Amino acid sequence: MDDQFGTPNFRYSIDGGEFTEDPHIKDLTYTNHTLTVVDSKGCSVEDTFTAMAPPIIIPIWFSPNQDGEYDRWVVDGIKETYPEAEFTIYDRWGKKLVEYKGADEGWDGKYNGTDMPTTDYWYELVVREIDKVYTGHFTLIRR
Repeated sequence: MDDQFGTPNFRYSIDGGEFTEDPHIKDLTYTNHTLTVVDSKGCSVEDTFTAMAPPIIIPIWFSPNQDGEYDRWVVDGIKETYPEAEFTIYDRWGKKLVEYKGADEGWDGKYNGTDMPTTDYWYELVVREIDKVYTGHFTLIRR
């Protein structure tokens, strides 16, 4: 075997933590990290990398008409990536309509059980894991 790349089995450590033989590292924060790899002969290599946050793409409309498509205002991937993200939805006069977390199902277009009308609504999205606040608006369409 060509041992220019080390001799198996390998052990891995992230940021000086415990070593593991599992190369599938999970639950990394979105920041800079140091990876250390040690082979079976004790040779090691260290490198740095950045775990990049996936893009947050906020929808500009939704249509809660119970047809199974776009029935809730949901940011795709937020549930898996940032379950603790904090959403607040406001009407056009600044009245708070709903607050929920990224792990929740999104907004169904109702306030106190009543369907809200077709118009624009404003949001604030706080993602503490990446220290960002997103604000903007979207349209609720009733057909």
